Amino acid sequence: MANVWQGQGGVFPVVPRGKSVISTKAAGLVGTSPVQSFPANGYGLHDMTGNAWQWVADWYRADAFQRQRAGEWIENPAGPGGSWDPNDPGVPAAAPKRVTRGGSFLCNEGYCLSYRPSARRGTDPANPMSHIGFRLVSDSARP
Repeated sequence: MANVWQGQGGVFPVVPRGKSVISTKAAGLVGTSPVQSFPANGYGLHDMTGNAWQWVADWYRADAFQRQRAGEWIENPAGPGGSWDPNDPGVPAAAPKRVTRGGSFLCNEGYCLSYRPSARRGTDPANPMSHIGFRLVSDSARP
């Protein structure tokens, strides 16, 4: 369960004029949803995917996992020293990109099927989109 694209009446991401985009999975909210809008997962954690792409400190490299040796356990691995993405047409392969993870309220089955913690993509660090943010952790109960 996650806050993902629920727009009706148009093909993603186009919404016909005069229609609003309402997420029925997030209590009818437009855009992002409040913390704990959905039940906790099996580990007692809320909001691990969807809602907003999570900024990560690592630079994005399309080949980051292939560059790690198979079978080697790495605890808290350091990210790559720079970014590289040959799969983004019209953008230089070495253009700066940071990793974003987890999908957003704009993801759906037909586009950007990425609402899971392991989903990662490269995003320009200067990107101002409202569906990119960060996640906070708290061990205290909700007020």
